[in-house]
Amino acid sequence: MKIKKIITGYKWIEGDMSSDADRSCIWKLGEWKKYNGTLKICNSGFHASPTPLASLSYIIGGRWFEVEAKGKIEKDKDKFVAEEMQLVHELNRRKILVAFAIKCARHCLKNYEKEYPKDDRPRKAIEAAEAYEKCPCKKHESAAGSAARSARSAESAAESAAW
Repeated sequence: MKIKKIITGYKWIEGDMSSDADRSCIWKLGEWKKYNGTLKICNSGFHASPTPLASLSYIIGGRWFEVEAKGKIEKDKDKFVAEEMQLVHELNRRKILVAFAIKCARHCLKNYEKEYPKDDRPRKAIEAAEAYEKCPCKKHESAAGSAARSARSAESAAESAAW
């Protein structure tokens, strides 16, 4: 299927700006790359995911980018391969992933507190992470680290109790 419009995607690449599948392909921000050959999902062409969440299944390197793709595109459920692609901008993976982890933890917190109503360690860990996210200073970093260790201890206690 030939797609004339540009679509957006999300892609992880190596720290040296190379692709995992083809180390000779060195990416540069804003530079279109064209693949000359047959496109095949998980095999050949330029790959990306349609959403940031889907791209978390394909963490190859340490750099995360929003990309644009055009030309011939083959789509799968959580990824696509394109004939042409460019890196649009680098995403702040730490900031995004910390916010995502906090949101996931908040989502699960009610279940934990229902089972262990007197254990406030996970709540305090989440609150410390939120404080650090708002103000990434040494004070909040230390508090978040302590709270995280305490939350892991609570997790271990819950697991032991379940057995």
